[in-house]
Formats: sequence, C-alpha cells, structure tokens
Amino acid sequence: MSILNFVPRARSEESPRSLLIRTAYHNGFKSVAKMIASLKGEHNARPFDWQLNNSSIAKLFATLDTNALSPLPFYSSASPITRGAPVIINDITIPLTLLKTKKHSICPACLAEGWQKYVQDFVILESCPYHHYSYIEQCPSCMQDLSWTECNGVFCKCGYDLRNSPKTYKFCKFADQLLLTFRNKNQNVFDSFLINLQALRYFYSTTHTEAKAIAELALDIAVSRDPMKVKAAIQRSIDEHEPAPELLFVAPWLLSNDEEIRNIANSFMRSPIDGSMRETSTTQLGKFWLRRDELNAVGINQLKLQNLSKLELITKVKIKTNTPFQYHSNNWASVFASLGSTGTRTIATSTPAHFDVDQAALYLDVYPEVVRRAVKAGFMTKNLKKGASGKMLIDAGEVSTFQRNYVFVGPLAKQLNSPNTTLAARLAAVGILPVSGPNVDGGLVTIYDRCTLDESKISTALTAETYSNNAGRKLHTMKPSDAHISSTDTAKILGIEMQRLKYLEKIGLLVQEIPPQFVCENRRYFTKKSVNSTQKKLSNSITVENLASELDLSPSTFDRRFIKSGFSTPIALGKRLLVSNRDAFAIRKNLQTYCSCDQADKYLNAPKGHSSNLISTGRLRAVPISESRIHTVRLIKWADIQALALAL
Repeated sequence: MSILNFVPRARSEESPRSLLIRTAYHNGFKSVAKMIASLKGEHNARPFDWQLNNSSIAKLFATLDTNALSPLPFYSSASPITRGAPVIINDITIPLTLLKTKKHSICPACLAEGWQKYVQDFVILESCPYHHYSYIEQCPSCMQDLSWTECNGVFCKCGYDLRNSPKTYKFCKFADQLLLTFRNKNQNVFDSFLINLQALRYFYSTTHTEAKAIAELALDIAVSRDPMKVKAAIQRSIDEHEPAPELLFVAPWLLSNDEEIRNIANSFMRSPIDGSMRETSTTQLGKFWLRRDELNAVGINQLKLQNLSKLELITKVKIKTNTPFQYHSNNWASVFASLGSTGTRTIATSTPAHFDVDQAALYLDVYPEVVRRAVKAGFMTKNLKKGASGKMLIDAGEVSTFQRNYVFVGPLAKQLNSPNTTLAARLAAVGILPVSGPNVDGGLVTIYDRCTLDESKISTALTAETYSNNAGRKLHTMKPSDAHISSTDTAKILGIEMQRLKYLEKIGLLVQEIPPQFVCENRRYFTKKSVNSTQKKLSNSITVENLASELDLSPSTFDRRFIKSGFSTPIALGKRLLVSNRDAFAIRKNLQTYCSCDQADKYLNAPKGHSSNLISTGRLRAVPISESRIHTVRLIKWADIQALALAL
C-alpha cells in the first residue's frame, strides 16, 4: 500500500502520535509501525521523525486532507537540516530532551474522548492537566511499557482496552501551569523555566522524586519571579552539595533570560545568603559541577579555566552524553584564592610566598608567556627564584604590587570592552602612553601605569570616531640611524614572509645581531648591511617558476637542465627558488644556442628518439659538456638542426 484510504480530522491540542495511532487503526493496520512499513520513504526514519511536518507521512496527510477544519498537529523542527534540533509546539520551542520518543503515557479519560493531547508527550508531566488523572505508562493487563508505535488504536498490543484502565485522581498545579504557558504561547516564561531547570541541575537528578520537585520549583520561579523562591532554590543547592563559595551557587541564575531573575541573583551577590544547617544533615553531599558559561558569569573566563586546569585546581568531565562539559574542584575556595583580585569575589586564604609563571598568569588574568615577557622587560624581578626543573618562581608580593601599579593591555581592554588591537592607538591619541611595549623598549607586551589612566581621557579615547593607528602591515623604510633591523621589518623590506628569513640566514645573506638595549627580549635582529645587500640581491632575481613559464619549459625540465647540472645556483627560500638576473640571461642565451633531443624531434616533426638515433649514426654531433656546461641533458646546436631540416 502506498496511500491511505482515510485520514481522521485533527482535534484541538492533539498530539501528532495520537493522530498517527488513529490513522493506523481506521485504515486497518494493527499499529503505527505496521502502517509506516507499508509506506515508502519513512520505514528507515526514527519514530520521532514521523511526527515532524517535513516527513513524507505528514506531506501525505496534507494531500489527503485538503479540506481540513483544523491544521495537522505535526511538530515543526527549529532547524530542518539539523537532526535532533528543538521542535516547535504551539509556537513554543522545546528541546527534545523534554519529549518522549517511543514511550507512551495515556490518560483513560482523554482516550475515552477519542484522542490524546500533546502535553502527554512531555517527560516532565505525570498527570493529565485536563482531567487530573495520573498518566498510565504500563498496560494493566500485560504489565508491559506502552509504546505508541505498537498500540492498536485504544488497544494495547496484547488486546487490552486501555480505556478501561484504572483512574487515579491526582491534581498537579505544575501540570496546569505548564499547559497554561503553552496555551498563552509564552516563550519567555518557558525559556526561563528551561534555564531554571539547568540552574537546579534537573538533568543530573538521580531520583524521580528529586526531578519532580526540581521541575515544579523551576516553573514556579519562572511564573512568579519571587525573590524568596529564588533564594530558597539557591539555598537548596548549597545544602545538597559539597562546600563552595556562595557566589558559585548564584552563578547559574545569572544566565537567566529573565532580567528580573538576573537582578534577584545579582542582589544575592551583594548580600550573603543565610548559612545552611548542613552540619545536622547525615545525607551524603553531591559533587558541585559548573558549566563553562556559568563560570564565565562570575569572572572565570576561558583563559582562567585553562590556567586553573593546568594547575590541577579544576577538572572537566562529561557527566552524561549529549551534555556540555562540567567543571569540578575539590576545593573551590582555593580556586578563588588563586584568582586573587581578578576574581569577582575574593576568599581570604593564605597566599604562597612565590608564584610560578602559571599561577602569576592566573592572578594577573593573562597568558603565561605574557608574564615571562614582563619579567624579561624588568618587571617583578625582585626575589626571583628557580624552582624544580629550573621553573621560574616570582615573589608573590611583587606580583601583587605589579597588579596594583600596572595593567597589561589585554585585561584593560576587557575591562573597557574595547578591542586590544586598537586600544593602544586610541589611548595614545589622548596622551596615555605605555611604560613598556614595542614602541617603548622593544617589549612585545604593552604595559600601562595605572596612575596615567585618567578616566576622562579614556572616555574621550573610546568615543573618538577618528584616531591615528599604526596597526596593520606597512612598508618599512630604513632610516640612516638604523644599525639593526627587526625580523618583522626585515620581512617587510624584502617583501617575503617571516618564515623564509631563516633560509636567507642559513646561506649567509642575513647576519643576525641583537642590539644591546634589546637583549632581554627574545627577538631576532639583523644588521642593516646584510639587509641592504640581501634586498639588492633579491631585487635582481626572478623566481624559477616565472622564468620557466617565460621560456615555455616545465619546472621539471628546467630543474634537470639548469639546476641539477649546476649551470645556475638559485637562492632557495624553502620550496621557492630564485635565480639571479645574470643567470637568467645566461639561461636564455643557452636556450637560443642549444636544444635538447626532445626539442630537436619537435622541430623536425619526427618521432621521439629520432635525434638520438641521428647522433648514434654520426649525422648529428652532440655538444661537449665543456662547451655547454650542462651534463644532465644531451644538447645539440640549433644551427645543426636547422641545417639538417633544410637538407631534408
């Protein structure tokens, strides 16, 4: 069978699986699975995909029921090209994790009316909000879990009439609130509910009772926005998890899409939450995990996470598949102590006498290499020590003093919400100059003295529409006073990539020499004389590729005849070869005077190897190597070939 004889009319708020069950029953199929198996195009799809409006079964229904009084209840996918994307139900986007796939829950009263509602597809509901009866998930006769793909209309696959299932009255305010949210098409409330579920760790709950209580509290907060309920939720997390700073328990709520809930969470950050009665509890406390976006909400960004992981203060793991990475620490207080003044809230703990580079980078909110550069530039050098394996140890007091008096351009740009690539130029335009940097002492890291950071000047710099900016690659012109030229400027002068400078240095064209004032920096400088001579040599050269193309030779032929023979010695910049103009002139002259056997065969319009045979028989003379200076290819004079052509 490729078409259906009958498609029932859709009912108000009906579930798509309910429509599929009724269609299969009225067309004589024992189950939805049997009906799908007889139709082309859907037998390989997942059961959940049958309920989407872009499935072939949905399109078939639309062609058979052109005069439908109500729209077909098939779900829409938020992203048709992405499998597993959220679906849209009654104009509200809902993630698949909250929907049942094959399991089936029935309300006997709804079934007696002839159809089931879409809310019965939700994992988080246990009772029907229409009739206030508990949902039934097992057949009372065979005690097997119900599957909507196997039901035969109102009958279980064992033949039991599910309308006769026992009814258990169960009023649930949560179910009524959720149905009202969908009827009102209130996406904002539902989104807030979803974020509240994440904040309360619904998806990691271990018991059914715990999951139910969390879902009810999450929706109640989304609907009421009651500060006391938010506080109770945070307090619940504090009581049920291992010790951690209160700020971390507030972090998930800072991600709410509801501004009022975010404001409530921010108010808790300014005023402490009541201490829990944890000491009276005998239950085992759960591990406290946080997602990366939640840590970022309290000031622990990706850079700090990397440093904390390197210091083994934080570990990350996937608790469940298809969930984001979670981060855990055995001592969250130590995490905040390591953050120092860059954290949102500081925990009073003992400070070590010395920091290694990674710890100092974490404290200053920069990369470890930035700290190394700052030390080389003369900052934080007092009481420097060497630890195990020669590791640099920086005095903790020096790091703290540096943080109070100076600031790197990176953290300053973050603080001002400005790109760090243009911030230095903006500040320079208003007279705020760094104390260290590329244009000051040759240092690679730009450092500012906090005393020079005038707020009014910074405000003027950030709002300026035009300013002088030296960023970007520019042509470098050598000044008479330049005795040494940096590798960056050398590459600009020579018009090549920096990576190719090492080849010029290897063959002795460039001579490296570091100026005395830049000895602390790990940078390359070349003498002005060597840069000048190299520039002159390169400007009087041509690439082998361009020369071969000009002479109508393949690169391999050119290489065999002129490079491997030693006729020309090119400058090798990696795989790029340069030939001097003098050698190029000699190569052109050689090609005008001599030809290879292949060239001779083409000129004579003869088969390949003909010229070689003529040389073997003595009718042509091969040019001696001493005359042609090429030993890799047998050459003949063009004059001899032209004379032979006239004779033929």
